[in-house]
Amino acid sequence: MFGPAPASASTGEVLASESRPTTVTTYGDHTLWSHFDARSKRYRLVDHRSGRTVTVPVRGQRVPFDVDAGPDRGGRPVAVYSRCSGREPHLGDGRADGLPLHYAARGCRLFQVDLGTGREHKLNVTARKGFSQFRPSIWKGRIAYASRRDRSQADIALLLQRLEGRRPRSLRPGPRESRAGTVPYADSVDLGPLSLDLRGTRVAVVWASNPPDEGEPAGCGSGAEVKDGGTLRTTLLVVSTRRSTTLDSECTWFEVLTRVGASWTLDGQVTSAQLKPSRVGRDSILTTFGKDASARPEPLAANAISVTASGVDRRIVVTEPTDAQPDYRVVDIQL
Repeated sequence: MFGPAPASASTGEVLASESRPTTVTTYGDHTLWSHFDARSKRYRLVDHRSGRTVTVPVRGQRVPFDVDAGPDRGGRPVAVYSRCSGREPHLGDGRADGLPLHYAARGCRLFQVDLGTGREHKLNVTARKGFSQFRPSIWKGRIAYASRRDRSQADIALLLQRLEGRRPRSLRPGPRESRAGTVPYADSVDLGPLSLDLRGTRVAVVWASNPPDEGEPAGCGSGAEVKDGGTLRTTLLVVSTRRSTTLDSECTWFEVLTRVGASWTLDGQVTSAQLKPSRVGRDSILTTFGKDASARPEPLAANAISVTASGVDRRIVVTEPTDAQPDYRVVDIQL
């Protein structure tokens, strides 16, 4: 089921081939993603470790897991994700990055599974009535996550909480741009945080926003694209309770997410991938930002839809589409 695929476009070890797109996360010897089971029509959480891929013994769901792997307070490898007791998120209209959309979901709360024992439990995280929690990231005794009013593109917040604490602390959010009227392509994108990665009290974030019209402050694009309301701004930031630092920002079409993943590397830098047009299609450029905010680009030669850095060694893992069946590969790349 999870056997290796043929050689990938990326230079690295192909961990698995998948029929549906999925995000990916890694910590230590564990690499996790969502596997679509055609028989049950549900996604199962799988873990590649010690050279083999196993199914994590937790209940499957109808959309990919918004999973993040990291250490718990004692340093043991765990994974965190959301589950929705009301309406589940969905995959949008024509999206191909495996990112579940939470703007229409209800009753989403955070869960944790111990990757050693397989035991799952609901996290004791403060929840506001009528709000959902999603896209969590864990690092030792803290968890960062997004909060949004149920079935809404509004009231988006980034929160940080000690797991033994009572109240979350608000992190400085990303851009809150918007145009008047309805959000274009609302069935294809979540506004707000698309990717989170926590280290200490700082969070690396990819944030999506609806930029203002051309000519307004921080305008984005020009011509028919803007007039038709078809642009999206994706911004890579590092946020904390005290400040927000923008590392990079770009504009694209709503249905094409070009900035994928926000991850801390082994040496405390932030890395993400950016899809760039080329003669042969679209190639990924891995961009790593140092502590002085300078960028170091590195070509991946992969049409990545998800990217994550290990954080404990010099490697990244990407999900990329292929030209053959099955349609996607999970690839481990040594830097």
